[in-house]
Amino acid sequence: MAEQTALGISQNIANAANNNEQNIILEILDRLEDVINDSKENEILVKRIKNIIDILNKFNKKYEELKGLIQNLINDNNDMKQKLNKLDKLDQLNKLDKLNNVDQIYNMIKSINDNINPITKDYTDGSNKKGKYVGTILNGQRNGNGTINYENGESYTGEWKNDQMNGIGTYTYSNKNRYKGNWENNMRKGYGVLYFYNGDRYEGHFDNNLAEGKGVFYFKDDDRYEGDFKGGKRSGKGVYYYAKHKDYDSYYGDWKYDKKNGEGITFYKDGSIRIGKYENDSKTGEHKKIKDKKVIIEEYVNGELKKW
Repeated sequence: MAEQTALGISQNIANAANNNEQNIILEILDRLEDVINDSKENEILVKRIKNIIDILNKFNKKYEELKGLIQNLINDNNDMKQKLNKLDKLDQLNKLDKLNNVDQIYNMIKSINDNINPITKDYTDGSNKKGKYVGTILNGQRNGNGTINYENGESYTGEWKNDQMNGIGTYTYSNKNRYKGNWENNMRKGYGVLYFYNGDRYEGHFDNNLAEGKGVFYFKDDDRYEGDFKGGKRSGKGVYYYAKHKDYDSYYGDWKYDKKNGEGITFYKDGSIRIGKYENDSKTGEHKKIKDKKVIIEEYVNGELKKW
């Protein structure tokens, strides 16, 4: 009885996946509840069925979200028709009728909206930074895509929301540093790349304008650090690769405030390794140097080898 019911359930799941019919999902949920009532003695079966119910409920919720998204797109589409009628650009709107993908429709609508009648306007941001903005304005605020060039030489090109940099954009600073990535309320946040004027580069996550979480820092001399960042500094676990050092190949271990702090392992180009503690980049305490299966014990104080 339970196997026949499970077979029927599997067939209905397949039908739901193929047809996207919400009523089938609801029917499956009802039948699964019946199976649980008939199979209370089989704990493993009941547990598996409850997992299936949880998955289907999540699917059903996504189904409702998708319907809401489509309705929003329809509303946006109607608003766009009014704008295009005024601008006599109905030929662009006709392209929407040929699209059957939600993402295509959304991108088409957004593209049309972003390119309707860009506005040029003078703005003063932050600490009295004066600049000229060219882009879309909605409800009196910068919304959509636009570029602002400030009198101090700085500039931003990208997405705006409610008069603030929000989304993907590129900012060029007066010191010639340049950031390209995600913004949230005028702050670097999320994934991005910060190019330094001296040739260094950071790629990774940002928070509150600073490198935070996982990232990679490329030095102009081809050295590279991969690992954790906190408050803009190398902090946590990370690997430093030496590109041109005559002895060192790489170091893996603990970092704090851009320096080696804690336990770490140094790999040498001759195949040997060193295991020990560091304090502000200086060796401290007992270190083990291993080469050709031989172990040498050394003691360091303030970075200096202790003499016996």
